[in-house]
Amino acid sequence: MSDDGESGDDREGSGRVRAFFALPMPDEALDELRRAKNALRQCAERSRVTARFLPDEALHVTLCFLGSVARDAIPNFARALETCAPDSPLGASFSELGAFSSPKRARVVVAQLSDPEGHITELARRLSEAAAELGVSLEERAFRPHVTLARIKRPSDVRAWLAHATLDRVTLRFDELRLYESHLQPKGSRYSVLARARLPT
Repeated sequence: MSDDGESGDDREGSGRVRAFFALPMPDEALDELRRAKNALRQCAERSRVTARFLPDEALHVTLCFLGSVARDAIPNFARALETCAPDSPLGASFSELGAFSSPKRARVVVAQLSDPEGHITELARRLSEAAAELGVSLEERAFRPHVTLARIKRPSDVRAWLAHATLDRVTLRFDELRLYESHLQPKGSRYSVLARARLPT
């Protein structure tokens, strides 16, 4: 599942960027995610599965992956970011660890979020509609709020990992919405911030 454009073989020229809208992880979430990653890493080390765990600074909730867009269109996406940013506090909580496309054939291991009132899902929908108005062709997969913790080299069975590792239901309060650029590199994507909008807390 390439929710932030990490998979894919195309390389961007100077006139285009790979971009996405996302919520960065608040500080109160990182301790719990580190604990979960450590438990998952212990499982990986005892198995034959090759996994790459994402560093703390790369953890985020992808809301809308834009793909390759013209660099000179970034101001338009930045304005969409400001327009779609909610004017009331945005919160959620962790629900459980999971894997896409399935625990039996996982390509990524994730921390899933509970969004009972649908506020994050609604924000993702608004950003997707704004992106479509700017000419972006969007994927049709249903939105499932999550944080990617590890990427797996080839589809693998991680059911034992998910049985061993746990995730506490930490409550999150997001304070920023961002437009990121994804830089493809041999050891995984590096992200830089193109625009940001502060959220009320």
